[in-house]
Amino acid sequence: MSTYKTKLEIPKAEEFINTYFKTKGVKLEMVSGGENSQAYFFRVSGKDYVLRVSSNGKEGYIKDKIAYENFSSEGVPIPRV
Repeated sequence: MSTYKTKLEIPKAEEFINTYFKTKGVKLEMVSGGENSQAYFFRVSGKDYVLRVSSNGKEGYIKDKIAYENFSSEGVPIPRV
């Protein structure tokens, strides 16, 4: 695993999500893997989400958006960015 991986502690990530969604008590589950970013699974109002945090700037998110727009399918689910 990369030594450059972004690190965001769960309490800080939960605080961000609870503020963003104007809710309380959202619990995050850390996703393992990922070379550069840190990701968490969570659920708000019955919907599943993924929070992905990267210190590499917007380029990583642009790549994810392109992958979603061009390659997402039932067989290869890529989340919307």
